[in-house]
Amino acid sequence: MAETKKKTNKNSIKNQANKPSQKKSNVSSSARSKTNNAKKTASVDRSASNKQIASCLLFAVALFLLCVIVIPSGVATGEANVWQNIKDGFFGIFGLGAVAVPFILGYIALAVSREMPVINIVIRTFGVLASCFGVT
Repeated sequence: MAETKKKTNKNSIKNQANKPSQKKSNVSSSARSKTNNAKKTASVDRSASNKQIASCLLFAVALFLLCVIVIPSGVATGEANVWQNIKDGFFGIFGLGAVAVPFILGYIALAVSREMPVINIVIRTFGVLASCFGVT
């Protein structure tokens, strides 16, 4: 009987030695949920600010391309300049559709700033293009 008590005492000492590693942290579940909510809010804020930055950049590119299309290069002297080269390259890539590209980029910039889902932006953009060019 004394031997079984010694064995159980040894086992209980071993179990007690293992228990501190199994202890729950002193942080309550409400405190953990508050930190998780704060992390989620921070990531949502970062995502929203990234979308706003992307929207501003897209709108700036759209305005630049619109200026490239509308403003004449003044190549009356026969010399090629950078502005004319940009215009020629842009019309070379897109043809007459180059006139629509700044407006499409502007629409995408506004849609991104309003936080529309990407699939809606893509569907509506292709719908507008199809209706403009008579594709049915």
